Amino acid sequence: DPALRNQRIIKEADDAAAAVILVDVVLGFGSHENPAAVTLEGIHEAQKRLKAQGREVIFVAYVLGTDNDPQYKQAQVQQ
Repeated sequence: DPALRNQRIIKEADDAAAAVILVDVVLGFGSHENPAAVTLEGIHEAQKRLKAQGREVIFVAYVLGTDNDPQYKQAQVQQ
């Protein structure tokens, strides 16, 4: 569920000890139709909160899939 994942991204970013957050964007059947966009919503919310706190966290994402997946890997990577 992307909503649960985004809540976790925000929670981890709120941790003062966090400096880097790693995220996998998983493609394929059973995955969200646009998982990168949904994940970015959580990252953008976390960044907004971090900015208000005067903090910065680096987000690193890996897209796991192929161009044969329904979400088309290159389209997800470009987001």
